[in-house]
Amino acid sequence: MSVENRLPLSVAIITLNEERNLPRCLETIRELATEIVVVDSNSTDGTRAVAERFGAKFEVHPWSGQINQCRVALSRCTQPWVLCLDADEALSPELAASIRKIFSNGEPAAKWIAPQRRTMVTAGTR
Repeated sequence: MSVENRLPLSVAIITLNEERNLPRCLETIRELATEIVVVDSNSTDGTRAVAERFGAKFEVHPWSGQINQCRVALSRCTQPWVLCLDADEALSPELAASIRKIFSNGEPAAKWIAPQRRTMVTAGTR
């Protein structure tokens, strides 16, 4: 799918030694999101290479707790909508289609807006 068909969506992922899991995750979002942001906690495996192979923005940030790492990742996102995933999560084709459908008529309805930042939270993506 071309870049023009990607959604105004950043995907934020925090990682630590996720070389094995990350490809599956990124494969399911690479055609959906305009931007992928990976904030890594000093991985010693090939996590960086995997992220960069998928065109992700990659930044190393020393581990400062789950919530703070997520905040760092969110702060690096530039798109108006953000989807937060763990590296071991992957979107099913049905979920990806549902997300695309939400955007099919432009920006999603206000009921999808979270406080301070428009963030999409999904469940059952493993």
